[in-house]
Amino acid sequence: MDKKYTDSKVRGERNDHPDKSYAADEVRKLFFTENAKKKYDILTGSQKTFIDRELDDLRLSRSSSVSRKDNSELQQEIVFEEQNNQVIVTDILYDDYRNSKEYKKAQVRMYDMNN
Repeated sequence: MDKKYTDSKVRGERNDHPDKSYAADEVRKLFFTENAKKKYDILTGSQKTFIDRELDDLRLSRSSSVSRKDNSELQQEIVFEEQNNQVIVTDILYDDYRNSKEYKKAQVRMYDMNN
């Protein structure tokens, strides 16, 4: 198995869920594989917003038979495994629009407008 990183090493310290309707023993530990950590670090701010929300839900929810969380509009997906009271994020799939022609054109337009 790849080296695992704790949630606090990847995303920093997180606040608890605002609705506190869970018991402390229901909070699961979240770990990332090296591959998932690298992909998380590359995400843009708006991409991280969705991923962070889903990761918090995974950390605070009860076990399920699903091994993926996805957002079809943003073309993002979290692949994970559940083991005991742990969730191991094995991969984060996303559309790398920074490398698309449309993104590069938009960057040029923004630069032209601001100069």
